[in-house]
Amino acid sequence: MTHNSSQTRLYKIWKGMRDRCTNPQTPIFRWYGGRGIKVCRTWQKFEPFRDWALANGYQDDLTIDRINNDGNYTPSNCQWLTAVANVAKRHRDAKRKRISNEDFSASRPG
Repeated sequence: MTHNSSQTRLYKIWKGMRDRCTNPQTPIFRWYGGRGIKVCRTWQKFEPFRDWALANGYQDDLTIDRINNDGNYTPSNCQWLTAVANVAKRHRDAKRKRISNEDFSASRPG
């Protein structure tokens, strides 16, 4: 390992992101890789992910968030949020999806 970062929080975030998208043995794989969520080619190595993170507001009290929950982990679809903001966003996204599904069901002839 050339980056000497394997014990940092940022490295653990990167490794967790990759594991949940690629390792079926990871308990939460079904919510990520199992749904087809992938990590972009650029972020297959830690250094480009680290460089993006540091240039885009990473702090030790923030978590990585996919802007479009159905999209992949890419520089254009990720941001850093507090854990509280991330949970609030997750609830908003789930509610929006539920309403959209209800609207679709109501519009279909029965």
